[in-house]
Amino acid sequence: MPCSRSIHRRLLIAVITFAFGLGAFALFHPHSAAAAPCLNYPPPPGGGATSTTVTHTLTVTRPTAGTITSTPSHISCPAGSGGTCSVSDSQTVACDAVACDPPDADAWATYTLSASGGPSGFAASWGGACSGSSCSVKLDDDKTVSMTWVDVTNPSVSVSPGSVKVGRTLNASAAASDNAGIARVEFRLDGALKATDTSAPYSASIAMDGYAQGSAHTLSAWAYDTSGRVSISSSTITVDKVVNLTLGTLPAYTNALTMPLSIDTDTDASMKCSLNGGAASACTGSFSPSLASDGSYTYTVVATDNVGNVASGSRTFIVDRTAPTVSFTDGPFDGAVVGPGDITISFDYSDATPLTVECSVDGGAYGPCSTAHSQTFGSVAPGSLHQLHLRVTDSAGNAKEIVRHFSVTPPVQAGGNNSAGSGAGGSQSLAPRKTIRKAKLSTRFKVKGKNTLVRRLVVTGLPGGARVTLRCKGHGCPFRHRTFKARHGKVDLSKVFKGRKLRKGAKVEIDVAIPGGQKQVFKLTTRAHRKPLQKAG
Repeated sequence: MPCSRSIHRRLLIAVITFAFGLGAFALFHPHSAAAAPCLNYPPPPGGGATSTTVTHTLTVTRPTAGTITSTPSHISCPAGSGGTCSVSDSQTVACDAVACDPPDADAWATYTLSASGGPSGFAASWGGACSGSSCSVKLDDDKTVSMTWVDVTNPSVSVSPGSVKVGRTLNASAAASDNAGIARVEFRLDGALKATDTSAPYSASIAMDGYAQGSAHTLSAWAYDTSGRVSISSSTITVDKVVNLTLGTLPAYTNALTMPLSIDTDTDASMKCSLNGGAASACTGSFSPSLASDGSYTYTVVATDNVGNVASGSRTFIVDRTAPTVSFTDGPFDGAVVGPGDITISFDYSDATPLTVECSVDGGAYGPCSTAHSQTFGSVAPGSLHQLHLRVTDSAGNAKEIVRHFSVTPPVQAGGNNSAGSGAGGSQSLAPRKTIRKAKLSTRFKVKGKNTLVRRLVVTGLPGGARVTLRCKGHGCPFRHRTFKARHGKVDLSKVFKGRKLRKGAKVEIDVAIPGGQKQVFKLTTRAHRKPLQKAG
């Protein structure tokens, strides 16, 4: 507010002051505590001046980046290394020889400062005459302002794996970025710090041995930037330490060319199979390699799931395509004629695997033999015909069958000429009847290379009661043995070959048993480019 500078008024005030003391001065002085002071500014030097200029300056420290501008637009302060930017404001005030009036407080300019062009994710922070995130300065005095860029952006972070299952080791990773740079990433499980990584790519391996199968846990990645700001990314993981593997059962022995093994595992697992420790290959559903030869075989299956759990299993079996060795060791020879009574036929056998031994007596069903190594025909009657079929089967299913035929002497004939005694009504024992071999073999073959096709194989000239046993051994044989009864004096064996081609070296044996003890044997061996070699026994 303006002051009165009348000389007379000043003199009056001086007199009053002198007369009444300081109390009166305080009461009447126009610049008392209740009024605006007038003597804050000294008069200009030299005296006699009637006015002076009062100037205030706003000094802004240059920023490290970006530009500081003002409204009103008197300041444009770009980044620089050191130095300042400034703006001044002035007022002219009236003066006398004693003092000057103060400037008008409402007339000083107010500057609003703003910053731009700073680092991405940073904001201005003001200091000096301002503080905080904004700056507005009234230039009612000399003032100084500084500005620094502060990070206001949190890091970006994403943790892996997501909400999935994990195995015995949790391999965690995190993708993290920030405008100011990432200082570190902490990996936490259920809030507990497990690992810290300070450089990308950020990862950690966490042992899960102490966590229960099937339990759920929270995996977190805490990303800190260089300004100390932090962001968190979390996922739920489930502990899975087991992969299931199911293998089918296999017999201990087989004579098959292949032995399929059924296999199964979890949907998130894959399997590899190997034979006898060889190279493993991917397999699903079943494993059935070729079994080239006899011997022991082991299948091994390994299942691995998508978190690294491993399970393995194996099956071992023996391939045996060789029939047992079987032979008669005692008793009537094949086709023998014996006397009535008990007849015992002994036999023996051997094989690398356990065996089943069965006997068929006189065309009956197979069953247990009398003993492990013999069969007894009890009280055979005179004139009767008998046969023993011995079948020995090993554990792989290979069977060997052998046959023994014999007959019993006819009953004693009354009134014969060769009586052992004398007198009418005497009896005699007839010697075994000697029969004549009548059987004939009629054949026709088609040979092409190493293969032989049976077109005709017929046994003729057979008496009633005759039996024909047909055996086939070798590549292409559709059977091992068959037994036939003669009808109308013959047996046609052609059809049992079913059009199969017999490879070179196949052996066909035809045993003809005629009542009365006679036996005939025809043997055929196939050859390459020629008809089979035929021998008659």
